[in-house]
Amino acid sequence: MVNTPPSGKLPKYDRDFLLSPGKRNQVVELWEVEKFGRDSFGDPDAVALYGMRPAEWYDRGVRILARTTLEAVRDPLGNRIGRDVARIVATAPAGSTLGVVDPFTGSGNGLYSILRHVPGAEGIGFEFEPAIFEMTTRNLALLNAPIRLFNGDFRTLLSEWRFPAGKRIVAFWRHPGQTR
Repeated sequence: MVNTPPSGKLPKYDRDFLLSPGKRNQVVELWEVEKFGRDSFGDPDAVALYGMRPAEWYDRGVRILARTTLEAVRDPLGNRIGRDVARIVATAPAGSTLGVVDPFTGSGNGLYSILRHVPGAEGIGFEFEPAIFEMTTRNLALLNAPIRLFNGDFRTLLSEWRFPAGKRIVAFWRHPGQTR
């Protein structure tokens, strides 16, 4: 299948368009991700995820929904968060094991970024929305990410989940509607 934009006038690929009822839950093509980057940031590679530019992650089979294009924690922010977490974790006693919990996982890129900076940590994510959960589960499997993702409300599921005694926990907490 050719991944090129259709001929004719295209709408501006901005926040309003990608969150519109007719578009928000559609899987977007590479050209759409790049158009959003150009239209919104002047950069077709603005939606860098999983340590890759859009063409790279798309070639690996990663797919996202239109809403995820702007809701995901993009790499520059994810890397800043990951470096901050790594700096703090470095102060833990030697031999400590670490679990990182993300109650609003979404694309998983925020959690993925933290784990890239904290080798050996275990990632646990919770995603309430079934469509996002299914897409993220597939994407993380394609990337061999060390993340276990659970579908449902973290408030219910977290009470059922226990890390082993002695494991240090980092909770990656952000507002679920945060986009930057």
